[in-house]
Amino acid sequence: MLTANENELVKRIICPRSKKALRPVSVGDEWALLCPETGVLYPVVDGVIITAPVTEEVKDLCESFLNKNRGALSNMDGGFSMEMTRKALSLDDDRGGGEWSKDEMLYWESLFEHRYKTMDLGRKNWHRMLTRKWLLDRLSHDLKDRIILEIGCGTAATLFDIYGGVLTKYIGLDLSFHACKIAKKQFPGGLFVQGSADALPLEKDSVDVVIAFGVLHHLPEHEAHLKVILPVLKKDGYFIGSDPVLKPRIPRPRFLRNKRKTVSSSSEESVPKTGASPHNEWIDWHNLQRIINGEAEVADTLFEYSPLRAILIDLLYERLRIQTKSFAKTVIALDRLWLATMGKLHRALGPAGVIYVLRRKTA
Repeated sequence: MLTANENELVKRIICPRSKKALRPVSVGDEWALLCPETGVLYPVVDGVIITAPVTEEVKDLCESFLNKNRGALSNMDGGFSMEMTRKALSLDDDRGGGEWSKDEMLYWESLFEHRYKTMDLGRKNWHRMLTRKWLLDRLSHDLKDRIILEIGCGTAATLFDIYGGVLTKYIGLDLSFHACKIAKKQFPGGLFVQGSADALPLEKDSVDVVIAFGVLHHLPEHEAHLKVILPVLKKDGYFIGSDPVLKPRIPRPRFLRNKRKTVSSSSEESVPKTGASPHNEWIDWHNLQRIINGEAEVADTLFEYSPLRAILIDLLYERLRIQTKSFAKTVIALDRLWLATMGKLHRALGPAGVIYVLRRKTA
């Protein structure tokens, strides 16, 4: 049912609602995670543990799992409850809105489903990946051997490009089911959870490293959400993030403003023109330092992304599709030169983003 590695990682997964322990159970020829105290069962579909379905498609996958295994579930020992499971997975709840609407997640599921089918993993963002790699290399050379939780893992392309497919102690978490399926192809020895960062399904003091590239500024409470994330780290564990930072904004020229795109689903039907979360803003760096005071400390930072870099990326990288690694290195070098000179004249001309490492001090 489970490999030895998966079994070791799954011990760290808890019920995101009750925060109670889960145990793996056989369900016919498949498996799931059961919370004996509440009776909630979390299905495992295509190797992905589903804990927070949002779109109808993912809810239908849960329905199918429960229906085809109805006989096995009715004979299951250990307190399984169909009623509590359906309630926990919101299978009978229409939930028209919410922090993450169905329309919003339909966009992301369609995007990642297309990438899964074409195996287009989005490995062209060298201008982002390279700077993240520099910081990770400065941090520790044995990072790949530790238990890593990546929140908002997406396609896991950044870590795959940095370390290859050797991360066996990897837990990927994303609200997109199809993103988890792609990440599983990258790291077949890892464990993958379709779930929300708002209610992490991880027990306290359970992982060595949390990676959350471009996550905090998408969450409702932004940097304050570290109060939810840091407790899952062991003492001296690392949180590694990358986010835009609060600063005076210079209005972009009209011709540089991004246009929202429509992503087609597998049925070629158009989905809503969206792609930015309801909270896609920035973090307040000074407030972040205040929030972590006493619980964690800033171990390393790399401030980046000047107005010059934004223009070069938009014009040349995105519009003209000059997406080579050598071009990205040139852009990054120009960005660092700008920040060391023009960026010191005014905050609006300075860095718009930061890659940072926090070390947990308490446990």
